[in-house]
Amino acid sequence: MSSGIRFNEDYGDFFSDINRMGRTIAFGTSLDDFVASLKNERKPGTYRHYVSADTQALGMLLRDATKRTITSYLEEKIWKKIGMEADAHLLVDGEGMEMAFAGLNAVLRDYARFGVLYLNNGRWGSEQVVPAEW
Repeated sequence: MSSGIRFNEDYGDFFSDINRMGRTIAFGTSLDDFVASLKNERKPGTYRHYVSADTQALGMLLRDATKRTITSYLEEKIWKKIGMEADAHLLVDGEGMEMAFAGLNAVLRDYARFGVLYLNNGRWGSEQVVPAEW
């Protein structure tokens, strides 16, 4: 969250970047292209600021580095390890790229399992599923 990207996250502003990003999904166009079109306003690593575009860029990096979908990676690394009861679904753009910044659809009990994982500092039973720092 310190990429330095210029990104307006104001949901009340029709022309904000987050709303333009939402329209990317609605119109079936490419999240990859949208994120790649963004410009920096600060030097990377100098200012910490949450923006959804950073989360999406990390999802794109995960996909490219692992040659897997975010869904399959999530299923292996977390979903199966903590005994989720139902499949999750991520919204996708017109090219099949999953939304990493939002759009995770899961049943309530599985969201509660995420809460328990968080409360236990990333530990599920005897296994450290995610680092405690996460």
